[in-house]
Amino acid sequence: MGSGIGPGRCFRCGRPLTGDDVGLYKKLFNRGATEFLCLSCTSAHYGISETRARELIDHFRRSGCALFASPGEADGTGPHR
Repeated sequence: MGSGIGPGRCFRCGRPLTGDDVGLYKKLFNRGATEFLCLSCTSAHYGISETRARELIDHFRRSGCALFASPGEADGTGPHR
């Protein structure tokens, strides 16, 4: 059970979450999760560097994983459809 910090924040450290944080957590832990770890805490849990975690996110995004928006889509700077 999380610490109750609230939605949109890492349940371990309280850092605000990004879409990639949530996507990576769902990909590696549980797609049905409702509480999430930030990239730093996920990396620490798996014993990998944050750089390696970002490489995994890029790999999943390039592979077409729906959990990860294309660069620019999440922040509105990407191409408009």
